[in-house]
Amino acid sequence: MEGAAPPKRFISVTLGKRLSGACRELNRNGTNGVYTGDEAQALSVKRRLETKPSSKLDDHALMREITALFKQDLAADQISGRLGARRPDQREKRASTATVYTYLYGEMAQPSR
Repeated sequence: MEGAAPPKRFISVTLGKRLSGACRELNRNGTNGVYTGDEAQALSVKRRLETKPSSKLDDHALMREITALFKQDLAADQISGRLGARRPDQREKRASTATVYTYLYGEMAQPSR
């Protein structure tokens, strides 16, 4: 059976995951009956960016500031800390580490402009 996809039960046992989880992952992220990790990750990122809009991610000035700090080789937690220290009284102009990661990851996933 060269070239045939392994049965879902075999995959779930090999990975040590429940059959239902393996089936859900393969069905959700497989394309034309083929599953690749890269494609699954790209689909996951696309869904995440499309379904969880954040008002802070729409603040272009804040995102430019995050980009500038990232270009200074600061990590996400450092960026979040700097933003909080710069504006302790302006919650809307701060970003959590998770928001910084979400923005930067989304930017890196975008094709070059």
